[in-house]
Amino acid sequence: MKITELTQPTPLQKVEGAAEGKTGLAEKAAAAARQKGDVVELSATLDQQGTAQLEEEQAQRAASIKNRLQAGAYQVSSRAVAEKMLATYS
Repeated sequence: MKITELTQPTPLQKVEGAAEGKTGLAEKAAAAARQKGDVVELSATLDQQGTAQLEEEQAQRAASIKNRLQAGAYQVSSRAVAEKMLATYS
């Protein structure tokens, strides 16, 4: 594979009202659900707990791979890499 040009990633653009939009949508959904009867609301705390758990699992996987690399026991299947590359770029 030949890389001919390296480009810098484009900076993210701030979306105006994005933080408000999420809350506004949640409020609209909650109001619609109340009119129908049943209401389920998930707090931001629940979302943060899920994120913290995911970050912890990712850190554990990364540490496991790092340990196997240092021990010389980490094997990468070139076939699996090639298949993923073909699937991604085909």
